[in-house]
Amino acid sequence: MRDVLTRAWSLKPLDAIHLATAKWLAELAGETIEFHTYSKDLPSYEVITGYTICEPYLVQGRLI
Repeated sequence: MRDVLTRAWSLKPLDAIHLATAKWLAELAGETIEFHTYSKDLPSYEVITGYTICEPYLVQGRLI
């Protein structure tokens, strides 16, 4: 929330909790992550979080 306020952006408290939790879990596991969301607003916060924020997708082989 502090980073967002210094940039004069707005972020809902629950969204901030989700983003911070994802960042904390990634640091704990030592892995890079993708944060999946249907929200159109959250991908703009990639700069602050340091991880990719995108819509959910499924990598699936082609059926014959």
